[in-house]
Amino acid sequence: MELRKIQSTAGGATYIVSLPRAWIKRNNIAPGERIGIIERSDEILFLLPKPHKKEKNVAIIDAASKDMNFILRMIISEYIRGAEIIRFEHGAFSWKDKKEIREFIQNAMIGIDLNEHGDNFEIQSIIDVYELDIEEIVMRVYDLVYWMFKNSFTAIENKDADLFIDIVGRDIEVDRLTLLVSRQMHLASKNPAFAKKTGVFAYDALHYNRIIGDLESAGDCAVGISEAYLKLVEYDIPEDLVKSLKGLFDELAQNLEKVIVSFNYENLDLANEVIEDCMRLSKYDLSASGKSLFITDKRITHDSLIVGAFAIVLENLARINSIARSIAETVMDRGRTKK
Repeated sequence: MELRKIQSTAGGATYIVSLPRAWIKRNNIAPGERIGIIERSDEILFLLPKPHKKEKNVAIIDAASKDMNFILRMIISEYIRGAEIIRFEHGAFSWKDKKEIREFIQNAMIGIDLNEHGDNFEIQSIIDVYELDIEEIVMRVYDLVYWMFKNSFTAIENKDADLFIDIVGRDIEVDRLTLLVSRQMHLASKNPAFAKKTGVFAYDALHYNRIIGDLESAGDCAVGISEAYLKLVEYDIPEDLVKSLKGLFDELAQNLEKVIVSFNYENLDLANEVIEDCMRLSKYDLSASGKSLFITDKRITHDSLIVGAFAIVLENLARINSIARSIAETVMDRGRTKK
């Protein structure tokens, strides 16, 4: 880091600092021209070269001798890095290849489309990333995940195979929204103008990424529970075991509710309460010995399918518990940022 001396005008009303000559030359800035200044909430100033018309962020994927899995992974990578246009070089694509790419981006990502020009094609962003509200997206993911988790027990209680299948299907939307948040957070950490416009800076991006990753994992847990118990809908499971499961589901659902409230309102006391609750559950009900009370019940040990399904359900409940604690710890780490 280079240190420069602050100077002031004769009247003391204006403060001046000289700019590095090499930076001035690289950006072709002449005396009398304007530069942009962005003041961040953490007291850091960004200097932007002379304003100019915003250019599209274009990414080029070299498709020569690459298989489709590689190309699809690269599309995701460029999407997360904020590409507004993705083009391909040195690749020959059949109509089946284009169909696969189109279906992939429609299922995996939000706000982009395939644009064909004869034999050529490119992927284009069709939404304005500057207008998206990150907190609204995070809450949308939370609402989806919470619905999936709560209804996974409703499906257990009612032996509802269709509801289990619906829960599994909702995970696609969670994944799409998670990728969208990752894209927004990458832009916030790399692009000062984007961060200023959206109010999300690198420090915020770190915590949003952690929370959205935890929520996505919670959605995966709801899917794991649903897929495991779907195999048991034709079985008669002892009512007291299902009732005991309900107690765990209710406690975990309550902690998920509390932790998202603590995030929204930066309530550190509530976040700490969630951490304490999760630690208690880990020590007792969701400990190895606590989980074994279910899977060693003599009324189900005769059937390995039931035991295996219960083991998967309990393991996913333990993961949900860890996730709620992780989000609460992120809230604590983030502290209070709103004034």
